[in-house]
Amino acid sequence: MSSEFYRLENVSVKYGDTYALQDVSCTIFSGERVAIVGPSGAGKSTLLGLLNGGIQATEGEVYVDLQQLSRFDETALQTHRSRVGFVYQHHNLVPTIRVIQNVMSARLGRFSLFEAIRRFVYSNAEEQEEVYNLLKRLGIEEKIFHFVEQLSGGQRQRVAIARALYQEPHTLLADEPVASLDPARARETLKLFSTIAKNDELTLCMSLHQVELAEGYIDRVIGIRDGKLVFDRLSSELQASELEELYTIQDLAICV
Repeated sequence: MSSEFYRLENVSVKYGDTYALQDVSCTIFSGERVAIVGPSGAGKSTLLGLLNGGIQATEGEVYVDLQQLSRFDETALQTHRSRVGFVYQHHNLVPTIRVIQNVMSARLGRFSLFEAIRRFVYSNAEEQEEVYNLLKRLGIEEKIFHFVEQLSGGQRQRVAIARALYQEPHTLLADEPVASLDPARARETLKLFSTIAKNDELTLCMSLHQVELAEGYIDRVIGIRDGKLVFDRLSSELQASELEELYTIQDLAICV
């Protein structure tokens, strides 16, 4: 069995009087492909933020590779975040600069200010080849010098994936990567994420609504509702009734 990579022990995240997550415990193993599912506002993005180190637990502990994340100093936290590729729902690209610059921006924090500016303004042949090869894996190598604003939504998502992979990550996180896609394109996208994770031996965590589209591409499903963990199942053992209950609207009064 793979070794554990992330462990959450009784973790809560609270904003004012509101819990975004409450008393969540789970373990994610190295190389595992996990879907985090639940209704809008359930806490899926908050859970991804905990794994990324961008959100801190109000209560409980988050462990990364058996190390307590709350004890990381600023340098250790920055190192951890630099090895986590995050593909955001709205991609978070800069539309008015070229694809190659967006991809290369993933590593700028590793260099001195002068070297970062040099790489951003003028990339050498070796750097261009590395980005080109990443884009080729994703089928958009011809877009390397295009401005992002010239690309379709699907192409922008692939640029965001290339940027995440350029970080040389151990983990790939994706926040609702198929939220706006039709079923055929959604399955193609989930297959892409799954194949990349398998080939590169990455731990993959994705937040999803349409978990049925991910069949065959994930190992486990974690269900969250109202900030609480509802189930944690191998994908092969998940029952349709569990998903139905997860998304059932409760306490809805209908006035006639």
